[in-house]
Amino acid sequence: MQALSLPEKMRCELAEVCNMEFYLNSPDHTMWSDILWNKIEIIKEIALCKEFIYQKDKIHEARIVLNQIRTLSGLLLKAGNKKASCLKEITEISRYMYQQNAQLRKMQVFLSIVPKNEDCNPFRTFLKQQIAEEEKKFDFDKLDSNLFKMPDREELLIEEESIKSVVEELIRELICQLGTTGSVEIQKLHRLRILAKKIQYIEEMKLIQVNPLISDSLKMIHTTIGDLHDSFEAITYLKGQKNRISKQVYKKVKQSLKEKQKQQKKQVEIARFKMNLLLSKYL
Repeated sequence: MQALSLPEKMRCELAEVCNMEFYLNSPDHTMWSDILWNKIEIIKEIALCKEFIYQKDKIHEARIVLNQIRTLSGLLLKAGNKKASCLKEITEISRYMYQQNAQLRKMQVFLSIVPKNEDCNPFRTFLKQQIAEEEKKFDFDKLDSNLFKMPDREELLIEEESIKSVVEELIRELICQLGTTGSVEIQKLHRLRILAKKIQYIEEMKLIQVNPLISDSLKMIHTTIGDLHDSFEAITYLKGQKNRISKQVYKKVKQSLKEKQKQQKKQVEIARFKMNLLLSKYL
């Protein structure tokens, strides 16, 4: 008997999948604004320890929290609540703080995906030097200034109002993007990842519930597209440093990243295939 191909195995596994129904755990703004405030407190606590900038995991944690803040404030804004100016300020401040450490985070990610071997080690050493330079350039005064601008809890007290339509719009946008995105369209894939990430965030914060298989698929979309996007950015960065490293090192690192990219593209295709099956009735 011929073995089933991976797509067929997945098709069988998902044959009885439920639809894209989701449930709001709190159909009002109160719980959402409480969680938003808690996230602001977390980012303040992380930033108070100036050593966080030298710790890759801490920077990653800070960026996740900042993204959660941006997602919550953005969705609450779309819901048309009465604290629009306060939420706009939160969104802009968190976006700036996110961008402030973007280059340093990129360098750390690049270092993690460049192989540890004799051919690539010279470039790894070069990256470590660049990371040290980025750490020196980090502006803690600007960070403190932005944290000081964050609203107080009293300013975040938001009247109850349904936001179900806003979440439904987010899900519809994800479905639309999924149906029009190709595997090699990195910018469209990145947009798809952002949408999946937003839904994943509000689910992780227990504000909504979705089918567990869809939840797993969202995580797979987020992770696989993220890895592929990092590879594309790493190769772009490598090309920009071509004149600063030897030709041999450049060639070896690029070859290694390209090979990694091939595997990542396959993983993205599997993730998209799985999500398409789950949402086939909506496409």
